[in-house]
Amino acid sequence: MSYNIKLYVHGVPNGQDSWGVEDFDSSYIDSFYGRKFKVPAQLFVEVMRFGSNVNCYYTYMQTENVQDKDGRAGSYLALTLRINYYYADIRNMYNLLEAAYNKFIVGEVVENTGCGILYKIADFAQVDTMLGTLEKELEKYLMQFSVDADFVSLNGIALPKKQQVDIISVNPLECDTDIILSYIKKGGKISVSSLHSTKHEQLIIQKMNSEIQETQRKAQHDIQTVLHDKESEIQTIKNEYKDVEHTIGKLKKKVENANSEIERLNIELSNAGKELEETRKYEQKYSDAQKELNKFNEFVESIQNNLSVLNGTTSNMSNMNNSSGNIESGRDCCKSSGKSVVRKYRFIFCFAVVLMMGIIVFISFRSCTNKKEKMDINVEKNNDTLQRVVDNKTLNTFD
Repeated sequence: MSYNIKLYVHGVPNGQDSWGVEDFDSSYIDSFYGRKFKVPAQLFVEVMRFGSNVNCYYTYMQTENVQDKDGRAGSYLALTLRINYYYADIRNMYNLLEAAYNKFIVGEVVENTGCGILYKIADFAQVDTMLGTLEKELEKYLMQFSVDADFVSLNGIALPKKQQVDIISVNPLECDTDIILSYIKKGGKISVSSLHSTKHEQLIIQKMNSEIQETQRKAQHDIQTVLHDKESEIQTIKNEYKDVEHTIGKLKKKVENANSEIERLNIELSNAGKELEETRKYEQKYSDAQKELNKFNEFVESIQNNLSVLNGTTSNMSNMNNSSGNIESGRDCCKSSGKSVVRKYRFIFCFAVVLMMGIIVFISFRSCTNKKEKMDINVEKNNDTLQRVVDNKTLNTFD
């Protein structure tokens, strides 16, 4: 067998740079620039055709916190072995390239800063001799510690399709040669890293994910149940709030009505106050009329007394005149008749005057008394109505 083993070193020490790359492989090597990777350190295995050349490429990469010589982030460093056969011992290849990185590259090309990886050089030409030595050491190791069965012909191995993006992730401890080879023959790609989960770990992860999903499902169910209950409670509260709003509206209406009634009663009370004031004035008039009536009664009584005295005097004079002569008797009889007529009409006139004034005083007194009683009744009625409205408004407000 004729083995063609070639080492390529590429990365971004100060812009994209590479070492040992032949022309037909340059586009493949350049494709690593700007790629996104799931783990910071890994080995890619893929079969590629460029022109008439079909080779298997093994690329060991460091991509986490890699900085160029000036400290700019976003760089990477990779070691790629191109072999014209498929080297089946993937675990051995992973360990070989990882050791080459740690023993040859670290310290000469890059250094670990504790926070990441920093390039020490601006381009790979500065370590050309060291990289040439590394290439020879890798080829020497593979020839010494491998058998022909480790190298599988690339004839019959399907090439990866351009649209194929699935990459099998394998832990070095579980690199099953036959399984990986069968996948490679179908055009697959392999990513080998100690950071990939083992099958046992994957089972544990799957189990945990299932438990997490079940817990999430139960939690979601419980949340939905609680939300449903809370929504029901909220709806109940809303309904109660609507009832309360309706009740408040009714109470406000009652309060408005009560305020209107109070305003009306206040107006009536004000009017009643005015009427009461008028009544008091009539009371004063009544009192004054009563005093006048009393004076008039005294006057009438005085007249009556005077009339009584006058009647007594006239009677005595009549007796004395009866003892006179006949001639004198006729004359006195005419005088007595005239006086009697005068007294009679004087008494009737005085009696009519007294009666008329008594009627006037009585009517005035009765009118004042009736109006006073009516005003007292109206005031009392208005006060009672106002008190009932105030009491009803207070009770409705507390209800």
